[in-house]
Amino acid sequence: MRPEWTSTSSRSRYDGPRENDVAARMKRWNVIQHLVQNRCHLLGESERHSWWLSASKHKRTSVPRHPEIADQLAFKIFQDLDIDAPK
Repeated sequence: MRPEWTSTSSRSRYDGPRENDVAARMKRWNVIQHLVQNRCHLLGESERHSWWLSASKHKRTSVPRHPEIADQLAFKIFQDLDIDAPK
């Protein structure tokens, strides 16, 4: 029998920690540092998010202004900008 919190859908886009890894988080500074290393540029800041642009690939995404970002969201940010996740 499956626990209630277990998702039955396939995980097609994200291959990181599972749903029960609640403590899997990256510091916001590490995410920003990785974006800068991959030639992404800050477009602007709003009250809750920063907007980043990958100029070479003409893609943009938002990064929340929290001190820590869940790994799943960090990997989605990297996917949105078409850059590899940090090792």
